[in-house]
Amino acid sequence: KQWYQRRVAITAGISRSTTTNAEQCVAKCKANANCKAITFNTVNKNCWIKSRKWGRNGKITHTQGQSLNIDCIIGSIGNHNHCRNPDNEAGGPWCYTTDPNTRWEYCDVPKCKQDVECYLEEGNTYMGSVRTTETGRTCDNNKVCRNSPNSGMHKPWCYQGGQKRPCRIDKCGQDCGDPKSGLWGRFLAKNSGLCIDVAGYPATAMGSNVQLAHCEVPYKSTTDHVFKMDRNGYILNRRSNYCINVLGYKSRAPDTNLNMWSCQYNMETDQKWSVEWSKFDDCAFRMRNKDTNQCVDAPGNSERRHGINLIQYYCEDSPSSDHWFYFIPTEDRLCQYKQYNNRYLDTNIADHGYYASLGSAQQACSRMGDLCKGVTRSSGVHYLRQGSTPKPASRGETSWVKTTCEEEDFHYFEQKFMDV
Repeated sequence: KQWYQRRVAITAGISRSTTTNAEQCVAKCKANANCKAITFNTVNKNCWIKSRKWGRNGKITHTQGQSLNIDCIIGSIGNHNHCRNPDNEAGGPWCYTTDPNTRWEYCDVPKCKQDVECYLEEGNTYMGSVRTTETGRTCDNNKVCRNSPNSGMHKPWCYQGGQKRPCRIDKCGQDCGDPKSGLWGRFLAKNSGLCIDVAGYPATAMGSNVQLAHCEVPYKSTTDHVFKMDRNGYILNRRSNYCINVLGYKSRAPDTNLNMWSCQYNMETDQKWSVEWSKFDDCAFRMRNKDTNQCVDAPGNSERRHGINLIQYYCEDSPSSDHWFYFIPTEDRLCQYKQYNNRYLDTNIADHGYYASLGSAQQACSRMGDLCKGVTRSSGVHYLRQGSTPKPASRGETSWVKTTCEEEDFHYFEQKFMDV
């Protein structure tokens, strides 16, 4: 669990004691199964353990003006600073800001239409109305899809035929990034929360080691954390203009270090990587070398070790492995689409299944650049297509062909896991 410092209305105390600081007060809360929040007074050191937080119309014992109190909501929304609403603020999602005079503020998040459904992270906060499995079957007893910690499922699910079945719901697009999109971004290690980095500060020399390090804000002039994978699998560093390389000439030895080297385009090389998506997390992937058949790895067992050199190693399937990464884009690609009724586009895109909503499919197609030409809806779900010529459909398909696109930077303070 994590605790979040917020000045909010909290009441319903379980007990009061004295602690040295707020961290000790939080530890008391974590040890109490009924604790949902705490109030710590920085003057008299009183620690109140709270059983609940009242809603908008409930009794209020503390106001936002009482700066002597540190009020904390206990919860777990992930290691980031995306806009979220873990404490059910009436104003909706909020985030911490970089303005020293404004600790936090509400986010400008538009409300979705009723037919837009998606889930965040592993879907533990999903409260939508979908009652259909991925195969299109109705959930037992018409139950809505949900997920909870320790369910063994990694997205909302329901019982169908007496068995747990994943539901037909997309992961919210803002949480996912596709390294094959050709966009600039950072590679975040799923289990350690560190970013792929070039050793040194900043490192521009050919031969510099590739390592994991505390994530940096991507728009710093000195950062070397921003990379781009092209359609052939080369991973280019934006600052040095070198590619991630396996040390030596096409070495197949496990534990071989990765370094930065001149990009070896149009030749046999061990600089090309393929992306393999996980079966347990829609946004996690590993990078397998196309020549050596080994994966990007950090020595050890997913410990958070700043400065550890990356190597190639035999690919691992376990969710706890440190072979899994997220891609955090630093720019986005926005495209327009033209609709064609009773038309389909041919040729599926490999490694991409269907999307439940049109918006999710178009967003994914836009971010893939020239690899995706459009979207076809068939039997109520949406598929990404390589073909760009609409063809007559015999089953009533509808297609959307990509027309014009433009790229723009993300200008927001990103993940809370950034240490620099």
